[in-house]
Amino acid sequence: MLPIIVAVRIGNDEDRKYLEELYNETYRALVSYADSILQCREDSLDQVQALFLDMTGHIKALRELHSPYCYLKKCLTHRIFNLINERAAKPCWSMDEFEEKYGALPDVSAAVEGAVIRNEAYLLLRAYVQNLKPLYRSFIILHYYYGLKIKDVSRLLDVTPEYASVIHKRAKEELKRLISKGEVT
Repeated sequence: MLPIIVAVRIGNDEDRKYLEELYNETYRALVSYADSILQCREDSLDQVQALFLDMTGHIKALRELHSPYCYLKKCLTHRIFNLINERAAKPCWSMDEFEEKYGALPDVSAAVEGAVIRNEAYLLLRAYVQNLKPLYRSFIILHYYYGLKIKDVSRLLDVTPEYASVIHKRAKEELKRLISKGEVT
């Protein structure tokens, strides 16, 4: 069923009925497609609903298309990648900037014996973290160095808790990959 916010924006019953039929036919497939990219159901649902909200002003053009689903999928793709690019463009601090704002990072290698070994291990891990993508680096620093819970990190990074869990998983995988390959600059 067409969301009420979308239905209210449509001027006549004929257009409303057309968009509702299109919505019912394509909704599941569009959400599934969005999920495959975003890997976050909440974001996928938001993007599909926003897509149909945008389409309320283009019903005449939709009717003229041979395949409205393909057009909707293309528009949804643009919406999704705009969201991803917007999130990636958010400023991200370096580790030095985190230390400047929140104080010195805790020495995570306290369990290792010997000050030299601790310092070398800490600096090496810090270099690996610094080589992560900005979003992953921010997550790792806030969650592991500062001990913030995932929901608190999600709030600071302005993402949903579900998406923060995806970031968490990907960041750990990327960090493991860097460490196993010895890739540090």
